[in-house]
Amino acid sequence: MKTFMLVTALLLSVTKLVSQTEADSLKATLPQMPADSFKVNTYNRLAYLHTYYQPALIEARSYADSALQLSQKLGYTNGLANAKRSLGLVDMKEGNFSSALKQLEEYQDFYAATGDSGRIINALYSIAIIYGYLGNYQEKLRLQLHMVHYHEQRKDTNNLARALMSLGSTYSALEQFDKAKFAHTQAANIFKNKENSFGYAMALQNLANVYQYIQSFDSAAFLYEEALTFIKDLGIKEEEAYIITNLGSLYQELGQNQKALDFQLEALVIWESLNQPKDIAEASYYVGQAYLKLKSYEEAFRYLQVALRESEELGLKRLTADIYEALSELEETRKNFQMALHYSKFSNQLNDTLFSEENTRQINELQTKYETTQKDQQITLLAKEKEIQEKETSRQSTLKQAFIIGGVLVALLAGLLLYNSRLRLRNQQVVAAKNQEVKEANFQRQVSELEMKALQAQINPHFIFNCLNSIYQMILEGQDTQASRYLTKFSKLIRLILENAESAEITLQEELMVLESYIELEKLRFQGNIDYQLTVDSKIDPEDTYLPSMVLQPFVENAIWHGLMPKPDQKKGCITVEATKRGDFLVCQIEDNGVGRAKSQELQNQSVWKSKSLGLKITEERLSLLDRDFNRKLIQITDLKDSSGQASGTRVEVSIPS
Repeated sequence: MKTFMLVTALLLSVTKLVSQTEADSLKATLPQMPADSFKVNTYNRLAYLHTYYQPALIEARSYADSALQLSQKLGYTNGLANAKRSLGLVDMKEGNFSSALKQLEEYQDFYAATGDSGRIINALYSIAIIYGYLGNYQEKLRLQLHMVHYHEQRKDTNNLARALMSLGSTYSALEQFDKAKFAHTQAANIFKNKENSFGYAMALQNLANVYQYIQSFDSAAFLYEEALTFIKDLGIKEEEAYIITNLGSLYQELGQNQKALDFQLEALVIWESLNQPKDIAEASYYVGQAYLKLKSYEEAFRYLQVALRESEELGLKRLTADIYEALSELEETRKNFQMALHYSKFSNQLNDTLFSEENTRQINELQTKYETTQKDQQITLLAKEKEIQEKETSRQSTLKQAFIIGGVLVALLAGLLLYNSRLRLRNQQVVAAKNQEVKEANFQRQVSELEMKALQAQINPHFIFNCLNSIYQMILEGQDTQASRYLTKFSKLIRLILENAESAEITLQEELMVLESYIELEKLRFQGNIDYQLTVDSKIDPEDTYLPSMVLQPFVENAIWHGLMPKPDQKKGCITVEATKRGDFLVCQIEDNGVGRAKSQELQNQSVWKSKSLGLKITEERLSLLDRDFNRKLIQITDLKDSSGQASGTRVEVSIPS
């Protein structure tokens, strides 16, 4: 083992030396080169060398831009595609994942058209890494399985081992740990047999990650230390930082916080020397967490702020949400509850955004598939029409010859046949058009159902967060008994929500049960200072009347939080919910005696934290989906006034198509 480790170290040193010599040679000859395709290839090669072997991303981007511009000027398509890959790799190293994905997909599309499978695999490898950074593990897994199959067929063991390591990491992210261990063990055995100590160290590190996930800490620590020994001897700083970071994380899980901090600080120093912003942001976050565990709050705050600044600049939403959560924990520990709640809301807002983006991405993918199917159907239809026209032309030619030979009788017969043929063709076209309309209608219905489910899935996390926030405030105010009663009622409400979670529609009776449970929760928090009344018109059967799940709750929530909450303590709040039938609509009226919208907006403008109700926004979108066939306003809001013209509450009227 020691022998091939030294051999690998020597090979890496030689590789670095050769790459440096190659880069120097290419730079020296570049000014004398004519502006042709060879110069484009030289630019691209220099960009690659400065991205990986001689890291200098500013120079790498400059060479890639030069390759792109010269390729465009020459009309050199291969050089243009390779320049896209060079720019994509630089973007990936800098953390600009959206731009990197766009560039690499254009490179892949070009070589897919030429049938160059080797270059396609190179593109897929980098694209899969980006999908992992973006959290799209299902798509990453699909690409990696394709790469494993490709290398197995060609018996390319080195690239097969690399693909197996990537596949194992994705299985770990999907919590399929047995498959992850198997993939990493296969990769380690291949690298060991090939006497590739760098690959072997990487496989050991990945295998250690799996053992850490399943909390086999002794095995994980042993594998990390063994991998670190190889990497330090090889002098590969980037991989050394990764392993040290993982060791810090492991010791933090074991509660050895000082040891964890030492490792995380060591990793941060390495990342700063390599000047990689994304990794600096993550390392600063880990250091901040370690200081937080050691109760060194000022140091924790300083490093978390550095991590937040870097993460927001790079647009790393998932990391930014985690940093806000850590800051919230820090401020809560320091008894600064207002700032703790402030950071917590930012974290939850980012998580809601990530959830919404994922739903939007799925709907867009479905729409793209639909448009592609439509184009294919149109091409098929045009081909069939052309075939029919060609056959018709041939038949008419035969009929003309028969007319010349057979005279008037044959001409009459040919005319009759022609008429029947055209009538049949017209009928076929009408049937085809009707079938197409039915397919389009079915697809639009499926898209609408998907949108409704996506919107319904968004409302429950937001609603649950608000309820937990109420319990959190009671605990902060020392109302432990009230908080316990609130939690009991909250569990009942959660049960009702979960029972309705899979249903697009529920009965009016079930919706009113959810409303009553929710109002009881808020009544308990208000210490009984809320009255409510739920009434249903005698003409309505609550158990045989259906409406979208939790469509009324956001309006009741809004009435309590923005209408009744700001009322003076001595004035009792009241909410009435009344359901009636108007033609084809179920009309639900929610009325409160709160401070009114104008006063509520004024108080919100004076607040440090300003937000729009996500629940109301989602409900408006859900109702707009139901309204596609009615084209009328389904939500009407009325400001109530007393005899002196002062605001006395708000009435919301929701019309639901039945």
